[in-house]
Amino acid sequence: MTDQTRHPKEATKVAMEIFGANKDAWKIGIDQAFLFPTATPILDWEYFRDKKYDFFGGQQVNEVFVPAYNGIGEFDWSPFNSYYFSQLTTALNQAVEKKTPWPAALDTVQQNLSTYASQQGFKVAP
Repeated sequence: MTDQTRHPKEATKVAMEIFGANKDAWKIGIDQAFLFPTATPILDWEYFRDKKYDFFGGQQVNEVFVPAYNGIGEFDWSPFNSYYFSQLTTALNQAVEKKTPWPAALDTVQQNLSTYASQQGFKVAP
């Protein structure tokens, strides 16, 4: 239980509902918030696996998404992920608003990230 609330039992129940395998809770998340579950029983649940999404033209996209998710191995986040996302957002906005060519925008992100990583003491491969 968490010590960040005055209602630890209730907070624990909510966390278990959100992150657990309660199908009633996940049905709401899937149908109303379009959440992608990470709880294996939900990934294997035929309701989720076979669901057709209007956004995707009625396709059963989870037939592709679930195997793709299961194929992700272990990974580590970059120590400067926040900087990267900031640079990427800026570059993509410029590409859209100022009609900057997409390759040039992404080249700028790579250059800025390489410079930043070097300044942080990381060795950057050419």
